[in-house]
Amino acid sequence: MSKIHVTQAENDVILRVRQLYFNSLIAQLKFEAAQQQLKASEMTYQEDAESVGNGRMLEVTALEGHAPMLDAKQEVLTQKLQLHDLMLALDDALGLPLSTQLVLSADTSEAILSLPTREECVRAALAQSTWVLEAQQAVTKAKAGLAAARDAYVPDVTGLARYSYQSGVPLLVHNFGSFGFSLTYDLFDGGRRSAETKVARTALAEAQVNLDKIQHEVEVAVESSYDRVEQLHGVLDVAKESLDVRSESARLADRRIEQDAALESNQAEAHAKVTAAKAGLLEATLGVSLAQADLMRIMGKAPR
Repeated sequence: MSKIHVTQAENDVILRVRQLYFNSLIAQLKFEAAQQQLKASEMTYQEDAESVGNGRMLEVTALEGHAPMLDAKQEVLTQKLQLHDLMLALDDALGLPLSTQLVLSADTSEAILSLPTREECVRAALAQSTWVLEAQQAVTKAKAGLAAARDAYVPDVTGLARYSYQSGVPLLVHNFGSFGFSLTYDLFDGGRRSAETKVARTALAEAQVNLDKIQHEVEVAVESSYDRVEQLHGVLDVAKESLDVRSESARLADRRIEQDAALESNQAEAHAKVTAAKAGLLEATLGVSLAQADLMRIMGKAPR
């Protein structure tokens, strides 16, 4: 059971580090998207101010454009603070000094794994899950306790053997041996043995019920986690499509700028939305990966 606890702790640490690492990657990209959105909002505000000076826009309309810029500044500060907190938590999880500046790799080519079927995952979890194994060991321990309680009804039998040498009595042989046995049994113990047997039998029944309960909970957890993985795959497909649309919109904005048919703020905002879409795609990708890692942890395997 102690070895099982060590495995549980190792798997929890692996999953925790993966969560912090991926969330830090997502926070980095969201911070970059917020900075680009702030830049686009500042350009829009500057263009509105020039339009007011030229008499092409009312001042109240320009003031309304100031609010999005302030919102963008607030978002930058929020994302910066969140990124800082995540990096501190990651340093702490790795046992590094909290001032360590980590450079994270954004390569997600191997983040998503190929999982077995739902039925295979359930069977693997019931056979290898650390919670199930721990409950099985508890049943084994309870069976041993019941066997020990029943052994109290077995008499204690002791065998004796002795070899002796004497020279004090000339009429007797000098070398002789003796053997025998002794038997000890408590006829009256006030019902102690019976009570201990009942307690051991109750402990075994409780351990068996707990094992059945754990197996059912693990099966439900696998089903729920597998459903989450499938649902996040749908979110991932939508995020990919959104990035394609945002990228095409940014490309068209670049062409309009080349043709002097659009404002630079429109181009900057389009590229900021592309970065935000990339952050959404990364978040969806890593969300699938983390859901798969959690499923593997439930199955008793090290999250990869």
